[in-house]
Amino acid sequence: MDAIEIRNELKRILTSRCFRSRRVLRNFLAYVVESNLAGHTPSQKEIAIQALRQSIDFNDLENPLVRIQAGRLRKQLDEYYANEGYFNTIRISLPRGGYQAKFTAHLANYPAAYEPQNSSLSLGPNLICIPRDFTVNKAHWEYIACLSRDYVSALSKFSFFQVLFIDETTVQNSSWPHDLAKKHHTDFGLFLDLYKNNTTYDLKTTLVHSVTMEVVWAKSFELGSYYPPPPLRDRVFKQITHEILSYECGIAQNYWARYWLNLNKPIPPQYQTLVMVRPYAWNITAKNFHTTLLVCEERLRIFPNDINALIMSADHCRIEYLLKYNYTTNLEKKLRFSVEQLQKNAPNNAYTYLFTAFLYMIENENEAALQSVEKAQILNPLDTHLNILTGLLYMSLGEWDIGATYVKDCIEISSTYPDWYHVPLSIFYYKKNRYLEAIQEARQIKFQHLWKSILRSSFYGVNNLNEKSLKEYKNLLIEHPDFDQQQIALTHNFTNNAQAVINKIWTHLPQKPVD
Repeated sequence: MDAIEIRNELKRILTSRCFRSRRVLRNFLAYVVESNLAGHTPSQKEIAIQALRQSIDFNDLENPLVRIQAGRLRKQLDEYYANEGYFNTIRISLPRGGYQAKFTAHLANYPAAYEPQNSSLSLGPNLICIPRDFTVNKAHWEYIACLSRDYVSALSKFSFFQVLFIDETTVQNSSWPHDLAKKHHTDFGLFLDLYKNNTTYDLKTTLVHSVTMEVVWAKSFELGSYYPPPPLRDRVFKQITHEILSYECGIAQNYWARYWLNLNKPIPPQYQTLVMVRPYAWNITAKNFHTTLLVCEERLRIFPNDINALIMSADHCRIEYLLKYNYTTNLEKKLRFSVEQLQKNAPNNAYTYLFTAFLYMIENENEAALQSVEKAQILNPLDTHLNILTGLLYMSLGEWDIGATYVKDCIEISSTYPDWYHVPLSIFYYKKNRYLEAIQEARQIKFQHLWKSILRSSFYGVNNLNEKSLKEYKNLLIEHPDFDQQQIALTHNFTNNAQAVINKIWTHLPQKPVD
């Protein structure tokens, strides 16, 4: 097996959500993999010293640290390959009874999905909601049917996936997946199962892939003694939708994209934009951004009124505005085209109002921007991707407290979310002179970009952690030798309010010359 392929798989694991925040397990895995590639089987003591940072007098007979961490590593690898790495063609494992990493090819022949029909609209995964009553006397069908209809109604306001409305009575006499999946050409079934104990209702939700029959996700929610009031109902709906269908991190989006990528067949044109944005969501890099940008531009060349592609094109402008990859020329002109097409073809879509607000902000029409972003929230307050962008807009427009509330909610709704969410929150805490919280947020930023290094170095500095600040700054200059030029470009076109805060942050970067 090729060493380059193995190292690529190792990189995918280390940057995955399963491992991203687990430094000890990352070090352990990287060490045993590289040892294997070098033809060496490490001992417990070598692992302890080289990977786990133990002293040279480490005694594995007295200290079970390596054995404990090995067990955790095996469990974490199992979780990774049950979720994010399910379709990976190479698998890395650590067999029990030793510390030699094992590499195996995973070339399962996945069943072919249904034959899709071409569409002028970019499509994501198809979802069918299936209510079921598991209460003792089966007398609560109206309860779960009503809850399912409310959920499907809420989902109809989202973009990037398709929700299928169903006749609940018919579903009771249909089988999954043979009848329903084939009839509706659906990728996933979301089972909404109602249970009731003595006094309260419980909702068990299960997401099943229609082709592999894999249980992709499951979670239970307490609904109380009566039909849930709107605040509780919406909170449950928001968490379900975030975890399975979120544009950036939804498990159904990830599973669906990996399925298509691993069929080793041409991806149908109407799926390409939403499949090829996933690698960027998994690993935020300039290269992955360029790939999704080109795919989206080609799609709009053929179908200039493709609503989802237009939303993605506007979002590419947002990414270019914040991260300055320099792949988009005349950003304002491109954004205006997308917004005008959305206003014409999708006037009631929440993203139309959101990116209209973004355009107003760039044009220094702040009052109009605030009004537009408020309309976006009225249309769909449950979409966490829309909400995080709403938070960014509010902060840029000087409404820092409102913006931070949106960002915090997107983080607190679930343990699964993109780590870049901590960028605006760390800046917010700095602005509020809450410097310890600012560095705590900055330390959770993992994606590789200039923002991570700048914020960490600056916030270590403002907390008088000068050695850590200098270390981050040195790494920054190594990774970005043209930092002076990039620093100037990074806040180009930012609002005066945002620029003032960022410029103040930069004053905390080390002034000491770097050797």
